Parts: sequence; structure tokens; C-alpha cells
Amino acid sequence: MADSTPSEWALALGGGLMLAAGLVWILDPLPEQGTEPAVELTAPPPVLPQPAPPAPVVPQAAPAPAASGGFILRGVLMRGSGGAAIIEAEDGRQRLVRAGGTVAPGVILTELTPGSVALLSGGTRQTLVLDGGSPAAPAAAGRSPVKAMASTANDYRLGMKPVREGGRVIGHEIVDMTRLPLFRMAGLRSGDIVMAIGGQGLDSQEKLLELPAEVAGSNSVSIDYRRGGASATATVEVAR
Repeated sequence: MADSTPSEWALALGGGLMLAAGLVWILDPLPEQGTEPAVELTAPPPVLPQPAPPAPVVPQAAPAPAASGGFILRGVLMRGSGGAAIIEAEDGRQRLVRAGGTVAPGVILTELTPGSVALLSGGTRQTLVLDGGSPAAPAAAGRSPVKAMASTANDYRLGMKPVREGGRVIGHEIVDMTRLPLFRMAGLRSGDIVMAIGGQGLDSQEKLLELPAEVAGSNSVSIDYRRGGASATATVEVAR
């Protein structure tokens, strides 16, 4: 084999280098492409219509207390600084109400005088006078002191008379009902003979004069009486 020339050696060496470089390029793996994280697309939440604002709450008015304009004063039972009054409502029913007691829901009996009472209803004060008249100045009232004090011991004395059997007093007959509103409230009438009050025989003048205090101090009053020879009992509630 003849010796190669320098040019041939250079050509062979260059071809080898090119071949080696090609092999390196082929065998060298391509750099991995960077993977970007997947982007999750989320649809925006639907826009819902806003609910209508609630209607304003209108406060309910408190129930008004019962009006006192329909009450009628039928009698007054005086007992020192206290006592009770007979008051008739609009429906015609009568009640015996003590000082400080409730006449009707929201209506309080606050004061008593021999001829009038004061009611308090929802902060409003009203005065009732006997027979349901409107409040008036004393000079215009036109009532004598005895008549105005319709439930005093004196009215019991003048409105009733003793009834005797066998020489002793067995009871008292009603002769003037206008002076005795308590008995009228119980359904009695003139000519009835009251035999007992609260189980105590009405057989003396002393017991008759004690009636105002006894009635004012009771929760209820039972009245035993005779009418046309028949005996009966009536009970009157005393409101606190």
C-alpha cells in the first residue's frame, strides 16, 4: 500500500470529525420542552338577580285600653280613706269595685268621694258622678249631701224599715230603692224584706248601720231576702 499524502490525511481526518459530530448530534437527546401547567378554565358564577328587599315592618299599635266614657256611677260605699263604688258598664252589668280595683281591662278606679269617683284609662283621668252625670262644679251638682252619699249608713237607715214578728225584728224591708244601689244591683226591689247580709241576720239597727263597712270589706256579698213569702238569696261580686 502506497503511503498516503498529507492532503489525503487531512481529508480523512476532517471526514472523521464530521462523522463524529453527526453521531453526537444524533445520539444526544433533544432537550425536553418545558411543560407549562395546565390552566383550568373556570366559568364565572352566574349573576343571579338580587332578591327584593323585605317590606318594612309596620309596628302594630298596642290595643287601646277600654274607654271609660260608657261607665255610669250607681253608688258609692265610703269607708274611711277607702271604700267601693257600684259602676255600670255599657252592657248594663253592674259591679262593685274597690278603690284601686279594675273596672274593666285598662280602666282603674283611683279615687272615691261621697258623690263621685275617678277612673284612670291609658293615662287619661275621668270623673264619674252619681246617676251618670257629667262632672260639674259642686255648686252646680244640685244634690244634697244625704242623697249624694247613696251608700252610707244613713241611706240604709232611711231606705229600709224594720220588720217584726212576735215582737222582735226579723229583718228590714226596702222602702226607698233609690238609696240602695247595692240591692238594686242584686235584683231586689221595694217591698223585699232583707233577712241577712253575708250570713249575718239583719235583725237590729246596729247591724243595719254596719252594712257599708261590711260590704266594702268583702269579696262578695250574699243577700238573703223574702219576697211574697218566698225566701231567696242573691250574691253580688265585689271586684278588687
